[in-house]
Amino acid sequence: MTGTSWIEVDLARLEQNVRTIRALLARTAETPGVIRRRTGPALIAAATKADAYGIGAGPVMRRLAHCVDFLAIYSPEQALEAAAYAPSTPIIMLMPPASIPLFELVPLARENRLHLSIHDRSDIPVLIRFARDAGIKLPVHLYLDSGMSRAGLDAVRFPSILDEALAATDLTVAGVYTHLATAESDGGFMREQIDLFDRTVEPCLDRLPPDVVIHIANSSGTLRDPSSHRDMVRIGLILWGFGAESLADAEPLIRPGEIKPVLRWRSTIAHVRDYPEGALVGYGSTARLSRRSRLALVPVGYGDGYPLLLSNRGHVTFPGRAAATGARVIGRVNMDQIVVDVTDHPAVGAGDLVEIYGADLDAPSSLPTLAAQAESHCYELLCRLSPRIERRYITFEP
Repeated sequence: MTGTSWIEVDLARLEQNVRTIRALLARTAETPGVIRRRTGPALIAAATKADAYGIGAGPVMRRLAHCVDFLAIYSPEQALEAAAYAPSTPIIMLMPPASIPLFELVPLARENRLHLSIHDRSDIPVLIRFARDAGIKLPVHLYLDSGMSRAGLDAVRFPSILDEALAATDLTVAGVYTHLATAESDGGFMREQIDLFDRTVEPCLDRLPPDVVIHIANSSGTLRDPSSHRDMVRIGLILWGFGAESLADAEPLIRPGEIKPVLRWRSTIAHVRDYPEGALVGYGSTARLSRRSRLALVPVGYGDGYPLLLSNRGHVTFPGRAAATGARVIGRVNMDQIVVDVTDHPAVGAGDLVEIYGADLDAPSSLPTLAAQAESHCYELLCRLSPRIERRYITFEP
């Protein structure tokens, strides 16, 4: 495959990140005063939505199948992907089921590893029909909306809907969960969500099956608060090596560097040329050179997923040289190219390697740094990486 750039992914780092997270969960397994049903460390559900956050669902799921307990996906399409790539790993589908066709999932359900979610009372008859079509007792997880306000059961109706699910002979209540809205940024509201969840679920504990799985924590919750770990954590961003560096108002339980970025985006310089002081650069002439400058053309742009908001903001780096400062994007990001100022890097020339997104968290091309400059988040920058970019699965050098 020929392209102007490529993404390198280190699946060995991904597996090492899972081991690091498991070590954390082992340390927090005896956290006192929390509602849970299992003994021992919390299970891990790996969130592999949206083509494994743009990293590549196939290779990622195949690797994770050997080291996580569940795959957490959103839609039926993603469930079928997970079934193909991880043929023995249980799958939790988080999407409300009432308005989507489920018939394609019958073969997967018959393998007894598909778990579906209840967001509303109307989901129960839908799931009962699906279970009967599949000829199985279907595992379901009740989703309590504790403050996210985008789906789920409210706390008032939760007990009665739980009773309906428990009474349905074609269903088995396998899990109860919620989702944290501010675990990255606001520990106070996160605590309010956990308290509401506990106040709602605790009176129902004697009616829940003994092997029910209680799960609350996302990546940031896992990093922030041991009391959120419960029976299972649902994690995505920290699998890819990000999140610990951006946790606000708290010290992460896993520090930056203990989990390592698993991907980097690279290209090569296509062209270098000198321009006079005062020259205008790019569409809209959004930059004017304040000195005689040497500019380099890198053949990536917003068509590849590089954010337009990194115009006159972002930096690239050059592996093996000048990593501390890098070179600034100058002018507007184009569809297929960016211009970078290499005046202070005279040794850099056409054909030289460029790192668009780096695997070094301290570099100016690190994904968290660029996400902040793009007024965005690592999640979005990963998911918007174009499928046209070749993914190469390698082992990074130490």
